[in-house]
Amino acid sequence: MSEDVILNAGTTIGFAANAEGTSFTIIPHVDAFGGLGFTAEAKDKTSLGDTYQKQGHGLKKFAEKAIKGKYIPKPDAEDTELTALYTAQQAFFTKCKALEEFKLQVVFSDGEKGEFLFKSLGFNIPEGTGEDWKMFECPGIQNSEVDWTAAT
Repeated sequence: MSEDVILNAGTTIGFAANAEGTSFTIIPHVDAFGGLGFTAEAKDKTSLGDTYQKQGHGLKKFAEKAIKGKYIPKPDAEDTELTALYTAQQAFFTKCKALEEFKLQVVFSDGEKGEFLFKSLGFNIPEGTGEDWKMFECPGIQNSEVDWTAAT
């Protein structure tokens, strides 16, 4: 029986080397990625002859987002699996710290994909307590339309 909803569990976020990239490296331990899409501001287009207010739209504004997740500490050299995850995460951090623009790909658990340009606006370690995991946050903004590919 088919489901009428889908969980975000199993969704992956990958980054490309640059804005033209077609190969994506998964960012490990991402917990949240912000919305995908755009919003256009309503613009009044009522004229004197109208008997009710009419609206048009202004320019599209792409979604601001913060990619958030759990920070991977530097592993022991012999832990090759964790080293690979650490290396991928650090490569993503390097791009964010350099305020680069690059392509991101979100792959939902049903296989639907969204690709878009991401303009990094920084990198930070959010406030935490002794009971919290060390986390990361990379704020940015979607800088293009989302190129959607339907699930197969």
